[in-house]
Amino acid sequence: MATFVLVHGGWMGGWSWRDVAPPLRRLGHEVHTPTLTGLGDRADLLTGDVSAETHARDVAEVLYFEDVRDAVLVGHSYAGVVVTLAAERCPERIGHLVYLDAMVPDDGQRLVDIMPTEAVQWIRSQRRGSVWTHPPMAMALEGAGGADPSWFADRLVPQPANDVEVPIRLPARAAERLRRTYVACTKSRLNAMFADVTSGDGWERRELATDHFPMLSDPGALVALLGDLA
Repeated sequence: MATFVLVHGGWMGGWSWRDVAPPLRRLGHEVHTPTLTGLGDRADLLTGDVSAETHARDVAEVLYFEDVRDAVLVGHSYAGVVVTLAAERCPERIGHLVYLDAMVPDDGQRLVDIMPTEAVQWIRSQRRGSVWTHPPMAMALEGAGGADPSWFADRLVPQPANDVEVPIRLPARAAERLRRTYVACTKSRLNAMFADVTSGDGWERRELATDHFPMLSDPGALVALLGDLA
């Protein structure tokens, strides 16, 4: 059995895994679903200092304080950056990195360098101080899947934006020495951006016939795939 640490994407929280974590546990796996600083039920902790590095520290601390070894560390969307940075901090606690329709950063890139162009235009127009406001309703409707769109949209909170133009530093390139799998959601616009990056040596590639939010739109398919990877 595996130990999963499921890391949510931007604007979301640990709540987004509500239909994935219980069935994984019923299969005998250990599952952690941390909420990153300033998001979800920790939205009150949002300050101008919160960044992707803060979120990487969140994940590293879960791995340490829960004494997790050989983790299957899953990062969705924005959290591809977070799990890559977490690998720089504690590669010895990670057995497998899973990028779930996620951003895959290279050393020196910025978040705006690895986002879809239309997303970059939108977030730059919606930035309010140190946060991006809620994503457009189109994202909420896509992400709702079989759920009530209002249930999904009501739980989205502003996303920290302090480091959107700051280069991501990966001096050890620790992620490249770990087992890595990219899960491409074929109905999502994001997966095509990283097709070339994740098709080379050192990558395993899987596909899900879902939108960008399989944990909401088809949790059964996601649970089956994660169980197979474990």
